[in-house]
Amino acid sequence: MRFRLSTVFELSQTDVLPDVEPAPLQPPRQPVEGDSHAHLLVPLEAFADEIGYPVERVQDLGGPEAHCRHGERAIRLVKSFAPNHQLAALIHELAHALQGPRPRGEYARNEVIVESTAFIVTRAVGLDSSPSSVSYISDWGGKDAMANVRAAVTEIDALAGQLQAVLEQVDQDDEQPAGRRAPDACGAALQAA
Repeated sequence: MRFRLSTVFELSQTDVLPDVEPAPLQPPRQPVEGDSHAHLLVPLEAFADEIGYPVERVQDLGGPEAHCRHGERAIRLVKSFAPNHQLAALIHELAHALQGPRPRGEYARNEVIVESTAFIVTRAVGLDSSPSSVSYISDWGGKDAMANVRAAVTEIDALAGQLQAVLEQVDQDDEQPAGRRAPDACGAALQAA
């Protein structure tokens, strides 16, 4: 992946045209704290069941928001979190489940991959997980976080594609806005971050 430098204008360097309604420059985003996307939990939980990782809601996990236990073939979510927060955590844990019990590479590498996946999928459905995702990726990836993401872009895009396909089915079945997967969703999301 390569990035080219080019000249751009920052919003403050532009003027609104007279008698023209300005177009929104950012797509609509909802905070991870709300419940606007609670309807997406149902198809993702059904998908988790299909792949053999049923979702269980628990009071507490002793720190983590959720976890995927490969040995038990289960995903656990802390039920006190808001539905949008549970959705972001479930996407992260489903990415772990899709990686399988023995993902390639070190644990930190896989945390970068699954959180990058969660960032892309939540962004595609209109949730803004960037405050937590960026710091999580930075913490696990260390000084080479972006290099680690670039090195795994194909795997991240494949995982994001699988999860977005589940949500696109919701879009087709229920006519609910679940988001659309852009070509090279990983690259587009990384450039936008």
